[in-house]
Amino acid sequence: MRTMERTLARAGILAVAGAALIAACSDTDKLYEVEGDPIFQAPVDVAQAAGVPTGDLAINRYKVIGYDLDVPDAFGRATTTASGLFGHNTGTSSGNYWGVGLHTAAQDPRLPALTAAGPSGGGAAFIGGPDAWMGPGEFNFWFDGTTTVGVPGTRYVAALARYAVVPRGELDHAEMLLEGVVTNPDSLVLVDLNPGGSLDIGDNFDGPCRDLSAAQAESNPLFLGSTIAEDDGTVALDLAICSGLWYSDGAAINKTGEAPIAPNVNKVFGAPQFNYIVWYEVDGGGNVRLDRPLVRRQLAPDLTLDGSAVTNNAMAPFPVAQATTEQLLAGPGFAGAPDSVTVRVYHLDGLEGKVYHAWLYSNLTGEVAPAPGNWVVEEEIRKVTDAGDVIIEYDTVATASGSAVMAGAGGGGVFRHTFRTSDALLNGDFIHRYTHVLISIESGQGASRPSAEIPVWRQFADKRGTETDYFDDAFLPGPVAFGTFRMDGLPYIFGPRGTARADFHGGNLRIIAEQLSRPPVGYYYAGWLFNDNTGAAVYLGPLTSEPPGAQSLFDADVSTELPGVTSDGIVRAALTAVESSLGGGRFYNYNAIRITLEPKASPESVPAPTVILAGPVPDPVLQQRPDGQ
Repeated sequence: MRTMERTLARAGILAVAGAALIAACSDTDKLYEVEGDPIFQAPVDVAQAAGVPTGDLAINRYKVIGYDLDVPDAFGRATTTASGLFGHNTGTSSGNYWGVGLHTAAQDPRLPALTAAGPSGGGAAFIGGPDAWMGPGEFNFWFDGTTTVGVPGTRYVAALARYAVVPRGELDHAEMLLEGVVTNPDSLVLVDLNPGGSLDIGDNFDGPCRDLSAAQAESNPLFLGSTIAEDDGTVALDLAICSGLWYSDGAAINKTGEAPIAPNVNKVFGAPQFNYIVWYEVDGGGNVRLDRPLVRRQLAPDLTLDGSAVTNNAMAPFPVAQATTEQLLAGPGFAGAPDSVTVRVYHLDGLEGKVYHAWLYSNLTGEVAPAPGNWVVEEEIRKVTDAGDVIIEYDTVATASGSAVMAGAGGGGVFRHTFRTSDALLNGDFIHRYTHVLISIESGQGASRPSAEIPVWRQFADKRGTETDYFDDAFLPGPVAFGTFRMDGLPYIFGPRGTARADFHGGNLRIIAEQLSRPPVGYYYAGWLFNDNTGAAVYLGPLTSEPPGAQSLFDADVSTELPGVTSDGIVRAALTAVESSLGGGRFYNYNAIRITLEPKASPESVPAPTVILAGPVPDPVLQQRPDGQ
C-alpha cells in the first residue's frame, strides 16, 4: 500500500460559487490533512452562482382592450408642456412663437366646409410676440402662403376665431382617432358671433402696428387683415398687430391667460383668446363669407355651444389620421393588454425523453391552457479576435413553430431558449385572459395540464382582483423566476446555498455537503469530476444520505421522508466515489469537483450548466500524476 507522511497541503474543497472551504481529515483514516477553519452554513450569494437559469419576459405589443370616452380628455391630447400652448415653440434662435400648418378640407372635413381641398395643406401661420422677434407691445401674424390653395383674384381675410363644436353623431375627433374616418362631419359654430377687426388689404409689417384693442374684447371672429390671392393661388400676409389686450412684454409661457391663443388644456376660455386661425373668403361687396372658410387650424380645445366649458376629447389639433395603439393607450380613457409576449431563458439543461412546455395561467380564475408559440434554441459561441476582444455569437440548434412544446435541447454550454406567443397563435384565445407564462417539463405533447415540474415562470399581469375591469390592470414585464411554481400554493424560488468538503483517501473520494437548498420539483443534485483543461467530465451520481446507508437523494425534490431532507432543504448529504469505477480514469486526471443541479430527465453523460458547489482537486492528488504535472 502506498503511504505518505503527514504533510501540510492544499485540501480538497468545495464552495458555493468559489467560496473557500477547508477540508478537515482525521489522523487515522485520511491520506493527508490540511489545517484550517472550515466554513459551514455559509449563505450563498445568488449573483455568484454559476449557470442558474435566468431570463426575462418582455411584452412586445399591446392592444386596446377597452375604453371610456367619458373620462376627461380620454385620448390624453391636452398639451403637456409647461405653458399648455399647442404649436408654441420656446427657446429657439427666433425666440418663442407659434408655428403651425393650416388644414384644407382633406385634413379637416367639418362644417362649414373648407373651400381649399388640396391634400398637402394650406400654407403656414406664424405668430410672434414681444418674446419672439417683435418689440414690446407688438405681435406679428405672418401667413406664409407656400401652398397655392386660393382662387386667383379672390380676396381673403385672416382671422382668429373662437369656435364651439356641435357633434352630428360621434364627435369627429374621437371617430377619426378610433376609426380613421369621419362619417358625418360635425359643425363648428362661432361662440357669441360678433365679427369685427380690420379688413385692410396688404402687409403692414414695416409700418406701425395695427391697433385692434377694442375689437379684441368683443369680436368673434377677429379679423386681422386681408389680401388678394395671386395668379397661382398663393394667399400670403405679413401683419404687425398691437398687443392691446394681449401680453405686451415678458413671455407667453408665463402669461398664458393673456396670449392670443388659449392653452390647449381642459380649461374654459373667452375673449381675447381664440382656438382657431382661419382664412375667410370676402365677396365682391366686401362682405366676409363666414360660411366659406378657405383653410383653418385648431390650436386650442373646441368649446360647448354656450361657451361655458370645453368639449371633452375635442383637444387641438383636429386629428388627421387614426391613432396608433400606443397613442391610444397613452390616454387615461383607454385600457390595454398584451397582444404578444416573449420569454427568454438561459441555462436550461438538455432533456432526454421529455420536453419543455409553455402554458398560460390565470391566478384569478385558475384557468391554464397550452400556449402555442414559436421557439428558438441557440447555443452561445464565444470567439476571441486577434486583438483579444471577445465576440459572442449564437448558433441555432433547434426551432419549433406554432407549438407549445420544445424538445429538450440544451446542455452544459450556454443555451438560450426564446419563446414567443401572441393572440394570433392562440387559436381564438387571448393573452389578456391570463396572468402568467409557465414553462413546465412534460413527457411529451398532448398534456392538458402542467405536471408538477414547473421550473420557470413569470407573472406578466396583475388584474387587481377583477377579471374584466381592464382599467386597473398592471403589466409586469421583467425577470423570470426559477424554482417550483405551484398553482395551488405559494411558489418556491430556488436560491443556491450550501457548503461541502471533499476527502480523498487512497482510491476513495467522499464529499460531505451541508445546508443545501431544496431542489425544485423535477431536479436533483449530482456530483462530477471535471478537467477544465480538456473538458473531460465524469458523472459520480446523485447525492446520498451519509454512510452507513447512503440512501439516494434523487427524490429529495418531492420527499421529506429521505434522511436529512426537510421542507426547505437538505441538512446533510454525501457522495462517495471509487477510483476504480471511473472507467479507467484516475482522480489525478481531473482538477475540479462540482455539485450540479440536474433535471431528472437530463442525460447522465452531459453535466447541467447549473453549478451549485465547486472546488479544486487537491494538489497532493494532482501530484500523483506520472508526469508530476
